Amino acid sequence: MDGNGPKFVQADGEKIRDLETIHIPHPGAPLDINRSALLIGSRGSGKTTFLRYRKQSAYPGAIYINLLNALFPITREAGLGGRDLAVDPDLDARIQRKTAALLAVAALTQAIQDDGPACGLAHESLSILSPVLPAEISTTRKCTAGNLERLAFAVGDHHLDFWDTLPAARRLMSCLLKIAGRRDVETLIFLDRAEDAPAACVSLLVKLLDQSFELLCVVASRPGIAEQVFGIHDPTLVPGDHYNIIHLGVSPYSHEWQAFSREAVARYLTVNGSDISAEDVAPWVSMIGRDSIRQMVELAYIMQTPQLTSNDLARQITNVSRRIRSNVTVRMRPVVRDFAAVLDSFRKQHLSAIGGATGQTVLELEAYELDDTVDNKTARLVRRALAAEALHLTEGEIWDANLLPTRFEIPPLLLWDQRFIQWTK
Repeated sequence: MDGNGPKFVQADGEKIRDLETIHIPHPGAPLDINRSALLIGSRGSGKTTFLRYRKQSAYPGAIYINLLNALFPITREAGLGGRDLAVDPDLDARIQRKTAALLAVAALTQAIQDDGPACGLAHESLSILSPVLPAEISTTRKCTAGNLERLAFAVGDHHLDFWDTLPAARRLMSCLLKIAGRRDVETLIFLDRAEDAPAACVSLLVKLLDQSFELLCVVASRPGIAEQVFGIHDPTLVPGDHYNIIHLGVSPYSHEWQAFSREAVARYLTVNGSDISAEDVAPWVSMIGRDSIRQMVELAYIMQTPQLTSNDLARQITNVSRRIRSNVTVRMRPVVRDFAAVLDSFRKQHLSAIGGATGQTVLELEAYELDDTVDNKTARLVRRALAAEALHLTEGEIWDANLLPTRFEIPPLLLWDQRFIQWTK
C-alpha cells in the first residue's frame, strides 16, 4: 500500500485491544447470556469479539478458551482438523478423554491468571483435576503457574494410545464445577473456534451446552462445521430445547445489517487513526463482504488508498478474491478435484445471465439430492462446501442441526470478476 495510506487495523477478534471503542452490538444478538448457547457465524462475523467483549464488560469470571490452541496436541498427533469427521469409535473415545484433560488444565490456568496469584484456586492442589487425569500423571502439587505448565505439557505429550475409552463428559463437568466453586466470581465457559477442533473433540464439548450442566457455556463455530459435527455426533441435544442458538449475520443484505456493518468497519478504522465515518464506508464494501466484518475491513482499507483508480481497485479486489478462492479450493479437494473450475463455470453463467453481478448468486437443489439416508455424493459435497464456506446459508436462513436446506448462496467474493467493477460505483 502507499505509505500515505491508512495504517492497517487488526481485524482478528483475538488481537483487538480497544474493545470498548470498537464493539457494536450485533443485530438480533442478545446482550446478556442467560442460557448456554451455540454461537454460529461465518469467518470474520464477530464471534470472537462477541465473546471477548462480554467477558470484559459483563462476565469477568468467564473462562475463554481458544480451542485451536488448547487442542493443538490432538490435532498434531492425530492429523485431524475441524474438517475431518470420520474417526474410528475407539480413537474417538480416546480423543474425548484427552480433550477433557486439556480443557480442564486450560480452564484452571485461565481462571488463576484472571483471578490473580492470591485467589483461592492458587492455594488448591492440582488434585482438583484428578477426575480427568490418569493416575500416572495426576499430581497433588500446588496450582502454580509452573506446575500447571508442566502438567499441560505432560497431558499434551501423552500419546492417544495412553488414554482409556471411559466416558469423558461427566469427568470434565466435575472439574469445571470444582474450579467454579472455588472462585469468588460467576464462572461461564466460552469455547471459541470449534471449527478448528477435531469432530471427536466437539462432540464432547456440545454436552456442556445441555441444560442439565450447571455452568453456562457458549461454543462458537462456523455454520458448516457445526452442522456436520453436531448433527452426526449428538442428535439428542435439540437446539432451542436444550440450548440456544445465536446466529450472527443471518440477514447480511438487510438494511439493519448493512448499517451495523458499516458502523463496525468505521470503528475498526477510526480506532487506528483513520478519519472515517459509517457514511464514508461505501455500500459495496458491505455487499461484497456479506456477513464478514473482517473481510469488510480489508476492503475498506483498500478503498482508502490515496489516488486509487477504478482499475487499481478492481485488481486489489481480484487479489483478495484469488486468495479466498485458493483457500476454499484446498478445503474442497477431498470431494472435488478442481473446485476452482466449478467456480469459474458458475461465474461465467452468472456474468452471461445478467451481464454483471448484483452480489447474490443462489444455488437451488432438489430435496432428494440431499437425502442423507443414502450414500449421497451431492449431500457430502454440500456439507463440505458449507464447512469450507464455499457456500453460505441464504438470506434469513438460520442454522438448524437437523435440517440441510436446499438453497445456498455462493459468496460474492468467490465469483468476483474484474468486469464486476460496477459493484463499487
